[in-house]
Amino acid sequence: MASLLLFIKEKLAVVQCAGAFISLLGWLFVTIERAIATVYTSTYERNCSGFMAPVLLCSAVLLMSAFLCCATILRLINNIDFIIMGLQIFVVVACFVALAVIVMFNTSAYRKRHNAMMQLSNRYQLDENIRGGRYLIPVALNDVLVKVIFILLMAYSIFFTDIPLGHDTSHLSHAYDLLGAYQRLFFGLALTLRSQRFDHLLKRRKKTTKAIEKQATAVSNYHNELKAMWS
Repeated sequence: MASLLLFIKEKLAVVQCAGAFISLLGWLFVTIERAIATVYTSTYERNCSGFMAPVLLCSAVLLMSAFLCCATILRLINNIDFIIMGLQIFVVVACFVALAVIVMFNTSAYRKRHNAMMQLSNRYQLDENIRGGRYLIPVALNDVLVKVIFILLMAYSIFFTDIPLGHDTSHLSHAYDLLGAYQRLFFGLALTLRSQRFDHLLKRRKKTTKAIEKQATAVSNYHNELKAMWS
């Protein structure tokens, strides 16, 4: 039984490691894709509307995640934990700053659309770039805040405890787990609740409810008028 639990724990650690790297690098490549859409506004929709670009980006994410996961588990690089931590901090901060710059750049270009005699297709792409950036920025900001808290927890472990990093089995280890779980939960909920499809479903339900209420009110008024007429 103990060996089975140890086996499951090791496999879960591998899955958790792979998921963390896929999430991190996927976030990086999403930001790169938004930057490409901003730089090549006039040709992006025409040249990148197929499956080739998403397939290449997903393949790059999976390959790099597999390499980093193997390097972390097999300890192929010295001080790999500190390297990965530095990579995570750099990626989340860079993505947040890049998305903010992308939104400001596209907003500025969109305001100048009339003076620049911009084509309708370019205006549409600028609008998509702005909406996409604003859609992702809350998640990027949350990732930055999570990393700040993570660094504070590490600083507490280093300077206020005698337990080496990675060997803490007290309540502090659960804090790391809860922080990671919150980050992934916020990622899914924020992107779902802010999606256009979800907003469309809510508005559709509200319109349906209002229509039913109006129909019920109209039927009630009609019957009241008939009752008053025959009384």
